[in-house]
Amino acid sequence: MSVDTTPYFWEALGRPDRAGITYELCVRVVREARYTERQENDGRWRFYGYAVEAPVGGGRWVRVITEPDHTTLHNAIYDRRFPRRLARGDFGEAGKQEGR
Repeated sequence: MSVDTTPYFWEALGRPDRAGITYELCVRVVREARYTERQENDGRWRFYGYAVEAPVGGGRWVRVITEPDHTTLHNAIYDRRFPRRLARGDFGEAGKQEGR
């Protein structure tokens, strides 16, 4: 899979709160996502994966946003709210690998 990036992707990874999120981690999250969902407002996709190598406090959930093509990385963050959404059942079985 060829993985492109938007200029904003590199700007976002340079922020201090994204320390430890690398291009390689983002590619892995997209390839091996535990959950995915389409953003209603712009057609971009959210890919969620667990990063055991996160630098602060051990493993953390990472959300990677791609363009609608699924292969152009646009943004990536540590997602503190994801475990609560998962516990609430926001994804169910449909969210697991949806749209791939």
